[in-house]
Amino acid sequence: MKIFDLHCDALTVAENPLETSAALSKEAFINFAIYRGNLNFFKAKKLAAGFNALNLKNACLSFEDAGYEDLNEKEFFALKPFCASLTYNGEGVFGYGVNENKPLKKRGLDFIEKLNENAIAVDTAHLSEKGSFDVFERAKFVINTHTAFMSRFKHKRNITDEQISAIISRGGIIGVTFVTYFLGDKKVNAETVANFISDFCDKFGADNLAVGTDFFGTDSLPENVNGYGDFVNLSDALARRGFSGETIDKIVYFNAYNFYLKVINSRI
Repeated sequence: MKIFDLHCDALTVAENPLETSAALSKEAFINFAIYRGNLNFFKAKKLAAGFNALNLKNACLSFEDAGYEDLNEKEFFALKPFCASLTYNGEGVFGYGVNENKPLKKRGLDFIEKLNENAIAVDTAHLSEKGSFDVFERAKFVINTHTAFMSRFKHKRNITDEQISAIISRGGIIGVTFVTYFLGDKKVNAETVANFISDFCDKFGADNLAVGTDFFGTDSLPENVNGYGDFVNLSDALARRGFSGETIDKIVYFNAYNFYLKVINSRI
């Protein structure tokens, strides 16, 4: 089964990040995120350079919150990430996360233009709702790598139908996450994830939905979908809801892969 995971934190969190990332890339095509956290840009750059040196065929690089105080933009763009988000949940140098619904700062607006010039997708995960609409108005490539849907479960990290429609109208994609906190406060399993996917497809179709697991980035995953080998459980749950094999393949692989190719090929 082909899988494209739009968000995995193994590169930052795993005990042996480069070795773990290389091993995981044999199971799925993975967008490995460098989570800023306590890292400064010097350390993040070193990690990214080590990852790029692996030259993995089934993997790409992203930055989860590129708002480093010591960011060197020339060196950042030389790393050629697939996508980058502008904030984490709080205030950063570029703007505000979901904890405070304010628009992007001027530095954030300017950074979007530079991301556009370098054909790097702008990830709206963790960004405030107002900030996300600033991105929608300006970004060439828009994505939300790992989220869920406010219409089904209210959580500050989930996105509204208006945000979903805006991403779709700009040809972007959305990765449904496996983080249980975003999916409900009861028992969460493959059936739960399938329900979120089914609701999304009923409203918006299946052409702009993908998966962004957040493996390694959370302490709570669905009981029977906590590794790439478990994706068969999600596939079976979707099949029971009437999803065809072709549609399932689009959601778990082709939508994300085709968007990735669109971004990367625009650099040529």
